[in-house]
Amino acid sequence: MDNFTIINSQDFHKYLKKRTFKLTYILFLIFTISYLSWIYFDCTLLLDNCNIFFTIRFLISSILFIMLIFIRQNKYKKYINEFAFFSILLVQSSIIFMFMYTKNVFLYYVLGFSLTVIVSSTFILWRPLYFYILTTLSLLLIACEIIIISPVINLTTFHILIFYGISLIFLNGLAVNFRYLTAKKEFFNQKELEYSKQELLKINSFKNRFYENVTNEFIDPLANISASCKYCIDYNCNKNLNFEVTQTFDNINRTALILTSKLKKYIEISKINTSQLPLNIKKINLQSFITNLYNIYKSNLQYEDIEFTLSLPNEDIENFYSDQEKLEQIINNLLSNSIKFRANQKLKLSIEVEDRIDNIEISIKDNGIGLSKEDISNLFIRYKKLNTYDKYAGYGIGLSHSKELITLLNGYIFVHSDGKNLGSTFTIYLPKGYKHLNINESEINKDEDDIAKIYEKEYIELLLNKEFTKNSKEKIRVLIPSKKNNHFEYKKSIILLADDDPYIIEILKNFLLKYGFENFILISDKSYLISSIYDYHPDIIICDFKEYKNKITELQKVILNSPNLSSVTIVLLSSILNNNSEEKFNNENIIFLNKPIEEKKFIDTISFTLKHYMTLKKAINKSNIDFLTGNLNKNTAINEFNRILSKRTFENISVIFFDVDNFKTINDTYGHLIGDEILKIVGHSLNIVTRKYDIACRYGGDEFLVILQDCNVNDSILFIDKFKNEVNNIKSLSIFNDITLTFSFGISSLFHNKDEIERKFEINDLREFFIPSKDSKIDWNKNNILREKIANYLIKISDDALYESKTSFCNNCGFSSKINFDFINGCKICGSKEYKKGRDKITISSQL
Repeated sequence: MDNFTIINSQDFHKYLKKRTFKLTYILFLIFTISYLSWIYFDCTLLLDNCNIFFTIRFLISSILFIMLIFIRQNKYKKYINEFAFFSILLVQSSIIFMFMYTKNVFLYYVLGFSLTVIVSSTFILWRPLYFYILTTLSLLLIACEIIIISPVINLTTFHILIFYGISLIFLNGLAVNFRYLTAKKEFFNQKELEYSKQELLKINSFKNRFYENVTNEFIDPLANISASCKYCIDYNCNKNLNFEVTQTFDNINRTALILTSKLKKYIEISKINTSQLPLNIKKINLQSFITNLYNIYKSNLQYEDIEFTLSLPNEDIENFYSDQEKLEQIINNLLSNSIKFRANQKLKLSIEVEDRIDNIEISIKDNGIGLSKEDISNLFIRYKKLNTYDKYAGYGIGLSHSKELITLLNGYIFVHSDGKNLGSTFTIYLPKGYKHLNINESEINKDEDDIAKIYEKEYIELLLNKEFTKNSKEKIRVLIPSKKNNHFEYKKSIILLADDDPYIIEILKNFLLKYGFENFILISDKSYLISSIYDYHPDIIICDFKEYKNKITELQKVILNSPNLSSVTIVLLSSILNNNSEEKFNNENIIFLNKPIEEKKFIDTISFTLKHYMTLKKAINKSNIDFLTGNLNKNTAINEFNRILSKRTFENISVIFFDVDNFKTINDTYGHLIGDEILKIVGHSLNIVTRKYDIACRYGGDEFLVILQDCNVNDSILFIDKFKNEVNNIKSLSIFNDITLTFSFGISSLFHNKDEIERKFEINDLREFFIPSKDSKIDWNKNNILREKIANYLIKISDDALYESKTSFCNNCGFSSKINFDFINGCKICGSKEYKKGRDKITISSQL
C-alpha cells in the first residue's frame, strides 16, 4: 500500500485464520454431514457396491469428524485451513474412486451434485449465498450436459473420470486463489482504515493540544487585564474620579473574567476529547455545598421577579465522593439556563436533593420556555443549536459539556418537559462512594478546608449581573434631541444601533458621540428590530452580524418594500467574515466591517454613507413639497400617513380635511394671483401650528389635509381654532385684511371611528391588530396592506364630513345643496326660510 506501512504476509495469514475460523468450521461440519448422508443413495442405487461405498464413506467421515474435534482445541485452531484443504482432497479422492464402480448413467447426475457441494464449499467461505447458488447451478448444468452427451459421443467412464479430475483441480485452484485474493483485499482495506483512524486521532490530538496551548496563551493576558482594571477601579473610587471612566474599567473587567471562564471551559472540552481531564475526588458535604451555592444565587436574585426554593434531605448525606468543582460547573450551567431561558411570567425555580440507597439525585426545576421532544433529542449534542426563538439562541456548548462532565463522574442526566412554555426538569444521578470512579482510597483528596467552597462565586455574580442588567435596561431607547423635519445635516441622522449586549451598544454610541453624531435608536433585543424600523425610520442601521444574521433577510425585505427606507444602509459588524457571508447577503445597501473596529475606518464609512444618503434624501424631499404653500404634497402625505400607521403601536390619530370657503369666488373677484397668496397664508399658518411629527398637506386646489398624532376629536377642534387664529393674525398684517376667509372642516379619528373601522374591515380588535402579541402568527404583508386601507378610509370619511360641512339643509322639505344660490332667498324648492346654512362649520364623521 502506498499510504501506510506494508504489512508482511505472516500478519495477513494470522488474520486470515482468525477471521475465517468460525465460518470455515461450520462449513467443514456441513459438508462432512452431507458427505456421510450420501450413504442412503449408495445403498439405494448401488446395491452391487453398497458395502464398498459404505465402508469408504464411513471411514472418511470418521476421519473428518476426528479432525473437527481436534481443531476445536486452541492449539490446533491455527491449522483450520490445512485441515479443510486436506478434507476436501480426501473427500474428492474418495468420490473419484467410487466413480469407477458406477455403471448407471443416472449416477453421473448424483455424483456431479456431490462434487458440486464439495467444490462450492470453498467458494462460500468468502462469498454470500447467491454466489454459492450460482456456482451450484453452473456445475449442475455441466453434469447434465455430460449425462446427455456421453451416450452420443460414446464417452467411457475413464474419460468422464479424467474430465472431472481436471475440473476439480481447476475449480479448487480457482476457489483457493479467489478466496486468498478476496481475503487479502479485505485485510488491507481494514488495515488502511485502522491506519486512517490512527492518523485522524493523531491530528485530533494535535488540534486539541494546539487549542489548549493557544487558549492558555489568552488566559494570562486576560488575567493581567482584569487585575489592572481592578486596580484602576479602586484608584478611581478612592480619588472620586470620573464615574464613566470607572464604569468603563468595570465593563472591561467583567468581560475579561467572563471570557477567562469560557476559555477554561474550552480547555476542559479539549482535555475531555483526549481523555486527559484530571479529577480531584474528595468527600463532599453535599448539603453545605448546595446550600452555599443556593445562597449566592438567592442574594443576587432577591430584587428580581423570581421565586427560588431549595429542598434538602433531613439527614446528612454520607459516603458521597465527587469532583466538587466539576459538580459546581454542572449545577451552575443548569441554573443559569433556567434563568436565561425564562418565559414571559414570574420564574419559579427550585433545587431538590434526594438521598437514595446507592445514589443521590439533584433536580433543577423551572417553569420556563420548556422543550419539545425534538429539542430534548438534540439537547446534549455539542454545537447543536435548538430551533427556538432568536432571543434564546445559544452556542450548543454548555449542556453538552455538562453531560460530558457528568459522564466523567460516572453519572447520568435525565430531562423532562411537557412541551413548549411548560417548564422543564433536569435531574442528575450520581453514585455514592468512590469505587465507581476507578480510584483507590489513597487517591482521594483528604483536604477538608474547602469542603463546601464555591469556586465560581465571582463568575456567577457577573453572569447574573449581566443577565439582569440586560433585562433591566429598556429594550428600545430613543435618544433624538436634535432631529427636526427637513433637517439634512448628516450628523443629525438617526442611527439605529442593535446588539443584545447593552455594554456594546453604549460603547458604539459613545464612539459616535465623540465625532458629533447626536440621534440614536438603541435596541438590546433583536425581537424589537423590525418594529423599531417601522416606528422610527432610521437613516442607517448598525448591528452585529453574528447575533442578527437570522434577521438580515427579513430586514432586507422590510427596507426594499418600504419606499421611505429603500436607500437605508445596513452596516454589519463581524469578528469573522468569509466570502460565503458576503455573497449570501450581497447587496449594495449592506456594508461589512471587521471587528475590532478601526476608529478611522468606522467613522469614515458611517460619515460617507450618511452624507450620500442625506444628499439623496434632500433631493427627494424637494420633490415632496408643494412649491406654493410649503406643505407636503398629496402623495408624500399619504406615504407618511401609511408610515405612521405601520408602527407597532396603537395611539389615537385624527384626520382633518378642510378647504377655503368660496375660494372660486375669491379667484373670480380678486384674480388668481391673489388666490395664490391666500393659499400661501393658509399653508404658512399650518406649518406654524402643526408639531414636527404632524403632517400638513395641500391635497389639491384649495383643499388641505392635516394628520395629528396622539390627538382625539376635541384636540382636533382646539387645533382648528388655533389655526384660524393664526390665519387671521397673518392676514391682518397683510394687504388682504379686507378679504373674509372662512373654512369648512371634516374630522375623523382612529379611536372615534374604531367600531366603524372594525366592522368594515372585519377586525375583531383594533388594538390587537396594531399591537399583536408575540405568539400571534401575523402575515405582515397583509397586515401592512390593511393598515394602508385604514389610512385611506380615515381620509375618505373626513372628506365626507367636509362635504357635509359645506352643505345647506332645508328644515322644512329636507332639500340640501352645496350651492349658496339655492338658498339665497330661502329654499329653492319650498321657499322656507328655515334652513341650516352650510360652510364655516366643523363636522365630525360619526355625526353623519
